[in-house]
Amino acid sequence: MEFSLIISIHLLALELAILCVCTNSLRVRIRQGELAHAVSA
Repeated sequence: MEFSLIISIHLLALELAILCVCTNSLRVRIRQGELAHAVSA
């Protein structure tokens, strides 16, 4: 019982970490898109 709970917590932490990385890369892409848009304009 405790073992499965520990695994669940680790998986949740892993999902949160992946979500943070995806969000950060998305923001970087948006910024790069804005810069490219400003340069082309």
